[in-house]
Amino acid sequence: MLVSGDVTKFAKFIPKATAAEKESAVTLAVEHKITNTGIVALIKKYCDVDVIEAINVKHQSEEK
Repeated sequence: MLVSGDVTKFAKFIPKATAAEKESAVTLAVEHKITNTGIVALIKKYCDVDVIEAINVKHQSEEK
């Protein structure tokens, strides 16, 4: 649902997700460079992670 960009499914899943599932969602979003506004907002709300910033930090660390 993250990679396919299905915001509706993700919106139903993430509020009830376990801590491990939330961590996995964040990891996948960063690895796949997901910038879909809806998904990014849901991750920020429920996981307290700024995916755009995390992608930027990962990209910068890979350049060094």
